[in-house]
Amino acid sequence: MKTILLFLLFFTSNFVFAQRILFGFVTDKSGNPIENVRVSLINTNFQTFTNIEGKYSIEISEENKILEFSKKDFRTQELEATNEKELNVTLILLSDVKDIFDLSLEELMLLEVVSSTKFAQKQSSAPNVISIVKNDATKNFAWHSINDVLFKQAGFSPSQDYDRITTGARGIPEGWNNNHLLLLIDGIPFNSTLYGTATTNEFTPLIFTKTLEIIKGPGSALYGSNATNGVITLNSFSANDFETNKIFVNIQNGEKNTNFYDILGIFKTNLLNITSSLSYFCTDGEKYSSFDGSLEMDSTNHLKKFEPQNERFGGYFFLKIEGKEKIKGLSMQIHSQITNTKTGHGWLWNIPDNNENIRDVHNHFVLKFQKNISRNFKTEIVAKYSLHFLDWDMWYYRKGAFDNFYPKGVNEYLKTSFNNIFLRLQFIYKLPKNAVLVCAAEPNFFIYTGDNQHFSNTDLLNTTEGFPPLNENRSLGAYLELIKNKPTKNIGSFLQFSTGEILGKYLQLTAGVRYDINFFDYSDVSLPEKPVRSKKFDEISPRASLVIAPTEKVTLKILALTAFRAPSPTELFGYNTWAIASNINELKPERIKSLELALDYNVNKFLNFRINSFYTISEGQIGYSLGNNNLSTNIYDLTNAGVESEILFTKNKFSLFLNATFLKKIDEKIFENELEYVSLHKEKLTWTPQMTANLGASWNIKQFQVSLQGHFQDKVLRRDNDFYSNDELASMNLTSQPRPTEVSAWFSLDMLFSYKYRFVKFGILGTNILNSDNYLVKSMKFPFDYKMDGRRIAFFIHIEM
Repeated sequence: MKTILLFLLFFTSNFVFAQRILFGFVTDKSGNPIENVRVSLINTNFQTFTNIEGKYSIEISEENKILEFSKKDFRTQELEATNEKELNVTLILLSDVKDIFDLSLEELMLLEVVSSTKFAQKQSSAPNVISIVKNDATKNFAWHSINDVLFKQAGFSPSQDYDRITTGARGIPEGWNNNHLLLLIDGIPFNSTLYGTATTNEFTPLIFTKTLEIIKGPGSALYGSNATNGVITLNSFSANDFETNKIFVNIQNGEKNTNFYDILGIFKTNLLNITSSLSYFCTDGEKYSSFDGSLEMDSTNHLKKFEPQNERFGGYFFLKIEGKEKIKGLSMQIHSQITNTKTGHGWLWNIPDNNENIRDVHNHFVLKFQKNISRNFKTEIVAKYSLHFLDWDMWYYRKGAFDNFYPKGVNEYLKTSFNNIFLRLQFIYKLPKNAVLVCAAEPNFFIYTGDNQHFSNTDLLNTTEGFPPLNENRSLGAYLELIKNKPTKNIGSFLQFSTGEILGKYLQLTAGVRYDINFFDYSDVSLPEKPVRSKKFDEISPRASLVIAPTEKVTLKILALTAFRAPSPTELFGYNTWAIASNINELKPERIKSLELALDYNVNKFLNFRINSFYTISEGQIGYSLGNNNLSTNIYDLTNAGVESEILFTKNKFSLFLNATFLKKIDEKIFENELEYVSLHKEKLTWTPQMTANLGASWNIKQFQVSLQGHFQDKVLRRDNDFYSNDELASMNLTSQPRPTEVSAWFSLDMLFSYKYRFVKFGILGTNILNSDNYLVKSMKFPFDYKMDGRRIAFFIHIEM
């Protein structure tokens, strides 16, 4: 018996001495304590949580001393306890992790988004089909513009009309004047107030962008006009994202004078945080010979080719100043964007033979104040002033056009400016069980007071004599004469409620509605006395979204969404010009309704699978009408359905994405005046690819990095009326169509290789390395399509100090 007692005493004494209490503090990178961090022993059920001071204590043993520190929105850490009694830990926000390869896929999926509901949620919980792209991903794949990013996402594809490439979405091809996307920078709308378009090409750089949030489908219930095919949010860097002052420099030089130069500075002071960047971009564009809409014949009586003018260059300045201490919550931003382009195939489809310059300058000044009035009540006040300058020197017809009717060609010069004021008052109230109520009012004012200069060498308004040429330049009336000194007003307000956990842990309902009213006075220039009339557009945009999460790995979303696009000032008020063709009497807003079903499945910590289907009805799509004197006109209704699927894989230093989109036309209606020019095809999908697919992979091996990405675009079908008749072909001395009967399918492949030495990364980039002939469709009856860039080889260097 004594022997047994001695054995038990010996055993329990060893056990007691093997157990010990470990304590410590958990803080963020600024040293602030983090409450409610779960501290658990790996492979056991033992766990505890930090208190309000960030302190924890837990019993460990020599056999079990590996601890996991985890909290929502922070990167999970595993640490092994030493022989010390204290173990202090610093947790990093997932959004602050600099290198995407330092995150597991599971952590990537936990990154929060704001644009979906105006408050932070993880992607899988957000009531939209939404993706997030970090700054490091844009560097690893050499994405310089929003277009570069969107072209590699499911649901989007390259599109073009007139002089620049834009982004088509879900079966709707796009022109440059409005691409049906809303662009937000730090939650504030940055679409052009003149055209309504989001500048998604190289003129909006990504150097200052920490993350991009990409919402697919309608978003007007929160954001009003323009958010019909998606909402793109650029979340800018803050000095709070860095521990010390930083300088980033990017230099890329490539063929065809395709160059990018960026510098980003991060500066921290006791009172202010400052983020500033400066970017410059230029390219000669793609050089090739093409027919144009003039159908001009050469000396041998064959259709003549010309070289489109695709050169462009521009710059962007960004400054953000954020208050600290007593002025915390107050921030100021300045954006200055300069774009210089030409008109490609010409704005009247005649490739110019004179040097053009289409120069736009967008200046924006933003003040934002955010304050937590209480723990559950937050307010935001925004004031944004925009000043848009135009300096356009345009050539519509070449010298000698129309059998020398225009011996000097047709030129119009315009120098003018526009003002816009945007205001927002927003409240976010957090209710019990994580329910959230959001409401806001957003007044907006567009102001035009006349032109600095406006003249032409042609009588542009003299329809009686067929717009005759002039011996000298003659002044023209106001570009937007209808609203000169008559501000247009838009007032939007919205209300949104998210149930949080009211319906249970696995079910969340988000419902919202927005009301917009756009009203203005205008001069009726169709009458000699030009009487002043009034007009308004008003829209109600509801939405309802149900998010079901039966497990932590699976999320199902059922979405009912609506949106609209109000006609822009250039579509309504233009006069005394050939640059735009406005239609105030007939034009109505575009509308869109979409029903969507989405599934998000985290297979494991490395693999994520997403699929979503949509059924979308688009009403009153606006375009330039050949059946209505080329005026902006509501041309057609369109019903499409589709499936978008995506696979994401990340493990160690390897990352892969693969996505595909399939579209099917359900129905369409062509408005009566357009049927002569736009043939009806109830089920045949035209002017856009039925299928697109993307593949991208990136490896980081010590100091080396290699990435590969490809884009496949299916063939694009034309409408019956896009083809010339036999008589028309004979008049052009042609026996076949001047362009293929369909735009062929194509595949583009890009590759990057880089080496990093200390704070410098340098490498080589090849875009379209197969040098494939990639064309984008020109809609309607024309003899040409748009050719995308051929192979480009570039060298780059990135410096971080």
